[in-house]
Amino acid sequence: MIKSFKFFLLLLLFFLTFVSCESSKNFIDTLLSDYFPLETGIKWTYVDSSENEVAREVVRDTIIGNESAYVVEMGGEIELWGKNSDELSFYVKKILHRGDYTYTAEESFVPVLYLPPLDGYSSEDSTFKICLLLGDTAFYYRKLETGIKKIEGKRYRFHMSLYYENIGFEDSTTEFIERTYILAPDTGPVYIKVRRVVNQDTTVEEFNLLKFER
Repeated sequence: MIKSFKFFLLLLLFFLTFVSCESSKNFIDTLLSDYFPLETGIKWTYVDSSENEVAREVVRDTIIGNESAYVVEMGGEIELWGKNSDELSFYVKKILHRGDYTYTAEESFVPVLYLPPLDGYSSEDSTFKICLLLGDTAFYYRKLETGIKKIEGKRYRFHMSLYYENIGFEDSTTEFIERTYILAPDTGPVYIKVRRVVNQDTTVEEFNLLKFER
């Protein structure tokens, strides 16, 4: 009986040690992995919902104000991302018009993700401005929400939504852009879903990774 009990304790100790080592290894792998690589020349090739190939590429790096940024082009659209050792940020710029007058409503980097990814992390950032244009009042509102959740294997589902509302401008509109990314270690987005709602019109696009080059 005593021998059996000792054997059971040894077996339990081995199991706990194995689980602890595996957990530590997964944690270290996450720390060392890059879930959102941004280097000039990196290119992802996706297949969209219509089975067309679409490239997403880091075309160059630049400086905006005092911030370093990476210019990412996909399907003719440009995104600007900032990144340092512990944070990923998204560049928000909104220029609005009334007659010949151009108004820069916002131009800023908004933090969206801790690095390495923190399971369950979420954030919200918003801004509201009252603008006096040609004797009239106009309004600008923007809200950005993010969230990240660990899914199968070592992958994460990263969600980012942007809501704009502009009142009193020639291009007055309400616009909602929701992006969902499946992030894999040292590859970045292996799946992207973009949902746009402009006034009452909704479009949805999905992209699955075909090839990653760096």
